[in-house]
Amino acid sequence: MAIVMIDLQDLLNDRVDTLIGRPRGEAARQHYHVDALDGSSDFIEIAAPKTLRSITPSFVQGMFGPSVRTLGGKEAFLKRYSLSRLSEGLRYDILEGIDRVMISRSVAGSH
Repeated sequence: MAIVMIDLQDLLNDRVDTLIGRPRGEAARQHYHVDALDGSSDFIEIAAPKTLRSITPSFVQGMFGPSVRTLGGKEAFLKRYSLSRLSEGLRYDILEGIDRVMISRSVAGSH
């Protein structure tokens, strides 16, 4: 098992301090090959620069929603994806997005 780093710095430029929108999250998912990571046994650490102020729940749903569903829920996701390198605010943002994935999953009948 390897440790893989997803550094959200790759998604930022001098004018961006917030990651927003499901389509951008889906594009980030492709950029970082998250589908392949979900199918591996790798441990994934998520990092971000201090200049990133927030991540919207819709971005998280696009980037990590399929992972939460594939891996079997929030707890399983958090066993594979570490948020420890993120600020408290960004950890909260990602957890909020994951909670919304779980709510939509339960409303939709766990498909």
